[in-house]
Amino acid sequence: MEVILIGFMGSGKSTISKLLGEKLNLEVRDLDQVIVDYENSSIHDIFLTKGEPYFRQLEFEMLQQQADFNGVLATGGGTIINGNCASHVQASDVPVVLLDMSDNAIEDRLGKRAGRPLASSKTTDELIELKHERDGRYHECADFVVKTDYKNPKQVVDEIIEYLK
Repeated sequence: MEVILIGFMGSGKSTISKLLGEKLNLEVRDLDQVIVDYENSSIHDIFLTKGEPYFRQLEFEMLQQQADFNGVLATGGGTIINGNCASHVQASDVPVVLLDMSDNAIEDRLGKRAGRPLASSKTTDELIELKHERDGRYHECADFVVKTDYKNPKQVVDEIIEYLK
């Protein structure tokens, strides 16, 4: 891999990964989509039918399978809360970029929670609390942090490219 994007749900990992891949002429993979394709089921349905522990184990296995992928990998918002995933990401030589957003941005970006299993049943305050719980792990795993508030995707991509140089 050339770069791994991490961050809370709604931080822009999917959008930024696509733009970054275009700018760097690299293939892009979204770990959640890899899981969906493998299971032939939505993330939401996997959570409902098989539970979060099953999903987190599968997420780790799919992350390991990406080791030889030469491109941009966007992870799920909870990928690095799994200790195995966090250790795997930290042990790699691949730059890990955290897309970080403020509490105010959470309400703006996650107002429509459809399709997000953990967000659909939480209030905005609970989502902010969840992000705060995860912040330490995000920062621990990150080699570089981009504050995404008040930036358009192009500005975020440009900042990442400058870092990668």
